[in-house]
Amino acid sequence: MATRSPEHRKAIVYDPLQAHGTTADNYQGFMSKKSNRVCLYFCCGFIMSTIFAFVSYSLVHGVFLTDETVDVPADRVVIPEKSCGKRVVAYHDLITNREITGSQLSKLTHLILLPVQVQPNGTLSFRSEGEERKFQIIVKRAEKVPDLKIMFSFTDSRKNHNHFSKIVEKRETKENLINSITSFIMTHHLDGVDVQWRWPETETDFFNFIDFCKDLQRKLQALAKSIKRMTPFTLSVMFPRQKPSINFNDILYYVDFITIETVYYDMWREQFPNETVHFCPLYSKKFGKGSLDYTMREYSCFTNQPNKLNILVEFIGRFWENVIEPQNSSKTIGLKVGPMNGKVDWMPWSKVIKWDMSTASWDDEAKMSYIWDAYQRKYMVFESERSLQEKIKYVLEKNIGGLAVWRIDHDDYNDTMLSVLTTAKQCLGNYSDDVNYTCN
Repeated sequence: MATRSPEHRKAIVYDPLQAHGTTADNYQGFMSKKSNRVCLYFCCGFIMSTIFAFVSYSLVHGVFLTDETVDVPADRVVIPEKSCGKRVVAYHDLITNREITGSQLSKLTHLILLPVQVQPNGTLSFRSEGEERKFQIIVKRAEKVPDLKIMFSFTDSRKNHNHFSKIVEKRETKENLINSITSFIMTHHLDGVDVQWRWPETETDFFNFIDFCKDLQRKLQALAKSIKRMTPFTLSVMFPRQKPSINFNDILYYVDFITIETVYYDMWREQFPNETVHFCPLYSKKFGKGSLDYTMREYSCFTNQPNKLNILVEFIGRFWENVIEPQNSSKTIGLKVGPMNGKVDWMPWSKVIKWDMSTASWDDEAKMSYIWDAYQRKYMVFESERSLQEKIKYVLEKNIGGLAVWRIDHDDYNDTMLSVLTTAKQCLGNYSDDVNYTCN
């Protein structure tokens, strides 16, 4: 099966040219040829000197530069800056009608397309022919981006526990799924797979999950060897924001990275349904465990491998209507929502920016942005450029392996948020794999 890059290169052997000697009998012919060569070398030298002088003049005086702004075509590939090893991962849902561009792809290290459905017998399929065609178009475009890893994931539900549990607990269906994954990777010329089991619950679940990843990794290694692939296939998983109480460290032997779902801190919906709270705070004194810092501290201290972890972000905002005006007008964090006609919903960043950004405020504890519209009694908390920069800073300081974004189509058409996220790849200093937390 052919892959999108040569999996082995044939050695090209150059036989040395044989030098021919001269004798006294053809000395004059030899000298004549020598004179011709001298003339040829002089002419070539003069031409090259002229070209070099012109290029140097042009670079100094900006002959090749233009001030005009040109729109980048969708399939145009922008070569990414030198990477310092931080992952920038994007999950892209095939349900969206928004086209993914070459400019967006060039900002990533990993692209994960989803969902591919898992049938009860362990085989894989697309939800529709339209999504299959879309998948193929995106892969073809992504192949043009140097060093971009193209992967897929198989979930179309926030909770697929029962479905996945039944498949991996049986040897036959588990082997079917593993074989289907490797076949899918070869058919579509992919670089790996992201496994999402939402979520293992029991000790048996975790044992089966780890065993599945071990068998899948071995299968991918054997496949890479058989086709003489130059780089290993990538295997990743996603874990919930609440660290499992069961020892799952063995999975680190088999996966390249783990994305932690550091969004949807659901206290705003469960414990405090009538209060405006942040959905992805970096820190939180009030909610204790309900912060990104607490989650990543738990995982980093437990695994001792923060470089194998990603934090997950979303380019969205959450808003409330019928918010009760506070008695103290200076207190605009954690407002109450009226029990009648109260509404909570979310919107993508592309719609967030349609709010009056000049009225945005900053929660310095949570490192999140928010807007309180007292006149319309609306309240919105949102991931902003500033809050995203704080998370990137956190990733660098704590030696976290990277960041992942759920659905880059939520960004605006200027790729504002994705461009901020990409700065995590830039070389900003020397960062080790040390655990930069005080662990119990």
